[in-house]
Amino acid sequence: MDFKQHFDADSINVNEDCCYFESQKSKKLLVTLGESWTWGDSLEDHGFSRLECIWGRHLSNSIKSDWLNVARKGASNLWIFYQLQELARFIDNNGPLPYDQIDVVACCTEWGREYNENWEWLEDFDLQLQEPTKQNAVLVEYAKFWIGKIGANLLITHNFCDPLFWKHDLPQLNKNWIQVTCEQLGQVYSYQIPTLGQYPNLKNTGMDLSRIIEYQDRSLNLTRFLDQSPYNYKEATRHPTPYSHRFWAETIRDKLNEI
Repeated sequence: MDFKQHFDADSINVNEDCCYFESQKSKKLLVTLGESWTWGDSLEDHGFSRLECIWGRHLSNSIKSDWLNVARKGASNLWIFYQLQELARFIDNNGPLPYDQIDVVACCTEWGREYNENWEWLEDFDLQLQEPTKQNAVLVEYAKFWIGKIGANLLITHNFCDPLFWKHDLPQLNKNWIQVTCEQLGQVYSYQIPTLGQYPNLKNTGMDLSRIIEYQDRSLNLTRFLDQSPYNYKEATRHPTPYSHRFWAETIRDKLNEI
């Protein structure tokens, strides 16, 4: 199964090596989707092997499954969920996958990145600028359609944005990576935001200025927290360290066991 050719060469909006597949000769497949936090940004800059440290590696080893990781730096939530459509296209082109169970874990990112990408080619998808909860609801319905086509299970998780901005009936980890980090540090989590940036987009949705200011203040506080966190690097978007990837994988594993 040439997943790499499909996702790295045949897909679109790919600007680097975004796909990795590893077989443990299992009848289960784990698919991990995300952006730079899932790809493993900053790990190699600090002397670590990226693919040996990222949370998808730890999770697949823990549940003893084959593993497909598809992630791209700076990706939007639409790009992340679009990989479900690409997986469905792979199956259409190559036939059914040889697995009894397919579990997809999507690690979502900040609201608003969709408006930095050109999605005019994506048919039957209405990408209107709207407040985060409504925008995310549109993305979930899109994901539901394609996860149904694949015949897989989907767990939605979140890195530095808060799950409260996602209203749906799919399985979801209702604490994000930052909240888990706070728990590791014995600190209180109070950074409920939909995005670290994109405040012009927030304004264009017609949201109250007071709410926009509140989100901006919380995002600044979150950035300060990440700068002080021993589990996050100080450059770029404060990507997680190897230990952080490990405890995030453990948190997801516990959630998968529940469902």
